[in-house]
Amino acid sequence: MKSSLASLALASTALAASNVTLPNGWFIIPPSTQISPGEFHGEPRYLTWMADSQIKHGIGPTHAYDVSALLSGVKLAYDRTHENKYAAYIEKHANIVLYPGFNGDILLYNNSNSIDDIRFGHTFLDMYNISGGNEVYKTAAQTLRNQIDRTGRTPDGGFYHRYPGYIDQVCRAAAFRRIVSKELMRL
Repeated sequence: MKSSLASLALASTALAASNVTLPNGWFIIPPSTQISPGEFHGEPRYLTWMADSQIKHGIGPTHAYDVSALLSGVKLAYDRTHENKYAAYIEKHANIVLYPGFNGDILLYNNSNSIDDIRFGHTFLDMYNISGGNEVYKTAAQTLRNQIDRTGRTPDGGFYHRYPGYIDQVCRAAAFRRIVSKELMRL
C-alpha cells in the first residue's frame, strides 16, 4: 500500500513538474452551445474523437450496460454537433436489440430482475427523442421501467443488486427510474 501511494505521489509530482498543459476546451464551452467536430486550438475534441473512434471500431450487438453508457457518450456528441452519423450509430444499436419484431420487444431480454439490463433504457429514451417519438422505443423503455417496479428492495428502499447498498442500485436502477418516469410522464 505504501509503495502504491509513493508511486502515485511521485507520478503526480513528475506530471506537475513537466509543464504539461491539458486541454480544457469542453470546460469553457457551455453545454447548450453547438460545436463543430474537429479541432479546438489545434487538438481533436475529445467527445467527437471518442465517438468517431467508436463508430470506426464498433461494438458488439448487445443491450449490456457498458454499451449503453458508451452510446450515451455518442448521444452527447450528437447533441453538441447535430451530425446525423452519431444519431444513425445509436439507432443502429437500438434497432439491433429490437430485432426482429421491431415492436418494442427486446432481443434476448429474459424478464429477469437483474438491474444490469436497466441501463439500455437510456438508449431507448434517447432514440425515442431523436426519432421524434417512435413508440417502439417508448415501449422498450417502459418494459425496463416495469422491471424496476418488480425488483426487490432493501429495507432502506434501495434496489437489491448482488449486495444491499451496491453502487449499481444507485447508478443504474434509481437513475433510470427517475429519468424514465419523468420522460414517460411527459410523453
